[in-house]
Amino acid sequence: MNSIITRSTTTATSLPPELWLNILPHIPYSPLTLTTLRLISHRFNTLITRHETSLLKDIKLHSVSASTLQLYPGLALDSYKTLATVHARQETLEDVARKWPDIVSTSNRESDGEGTLHWLKGRYEPLFTAGLLLLCRLQDAAREPPRPDTNTDTNTDTNTPPSGSRSHAAQIALLHSLPATSLACLLFVCLASVKILRVHGPEPVRGVGAKGMWG
Repeated sequence: MNSIITRSTTTATSLPPELWLNILPHIPYSPLTLTTLRLISHRFNTLITRHETSLLKDIKLHSVSASTLQLYPGLALDSYKTLATVHARQETLEDVARKWPDIVSTSNRESDGEGTLHWLKGRYEPLFTAGLLLLCRLQDAAREPPRPDTNTDTNTDTNTPPSGSRSHAAQIALLHSLPATSLACLLFVCLASVKILRVHGPEPVRGVGAKGMWG
């Protein structure tokens, strides 16, 4: 059996790189799959790394729908890292939708009035999802590209704010640009998450963060 696997691996890695560049985008994408492909051989890792731009373009075409891209208008899908971020966010949204019936139907009678989540049923699930997507937009607003450094002496540039300040300013600007309905969704998802935390403990709230929703 081991000899068969070795021969199969050897045959696969001996194919011309041009052929693999056509094959790889058709393999259903996930960050784990991409990591596994990198680990096949040093040649595979080099191929995937060196041709990131062209492979990313084709992977987006085959594995990321246009409707998914529209959910994150502030995220430039220009690297494997941001592609993994989109994948993690979509998994989280699907996980929330799957767990939502259990979240709103259970209660904790020992939580002093915080034990019921039945009020979250029905129309509030779309509001919760909209709030999550707006939180993603806030995260993406902080991903400012670095400013071009036109001054070789960095010590003389005392007017340039630190990157953290620029990121915070971008998020504040986004908040000021949002309509009242969007701000209400943001407030709702924060309040609802606190209620869910009080009833269910760290799950499923912790699971949302663990999946890299804000990665």
